[in-house]
Amino acid sequence: MKLTHAVTLDAVGTLEAGAARLTGTYSCSGSGAATVSISGSLTQGSDVEGISSPVDGVCDGVVHPWSLAMSGPSAFQPGPAQGEVTVSACAGAPCTHDTARGQVTLSPGA
Repeated sequence: MKLTHAVTLDAVGTLEAGAARLTGTYSCSGSGAATVSISGSLTQGSDVEGISSPVDGVCDGVVHPWSLAMSGPSAFQPGPAQGEVTVSACAGAPCTHDTARGQVTLSPGA
């Protein structure tokens, strides 16, 4: 059975102690047995980059929220950054991927 999936990236992220949190939604359908993983990266300026540890998702045809903590060797600052998030789904070979990219405005957390 063919897997279909989608991912979105929210335009606003939050900062806490120099780390950034990005959010959005994902969906996957086609196989309840699929392994789903969401991962991302964030770049701010020319020298601040961060990546997330992947988080697991489910492939049930429902839209789910995701949240990723981004950290890097330097602290993120309030303002614009470039985000990228990828949802990967595997139910045997080959795995399929969908990516959302865009500008994210980082704001201090509440």
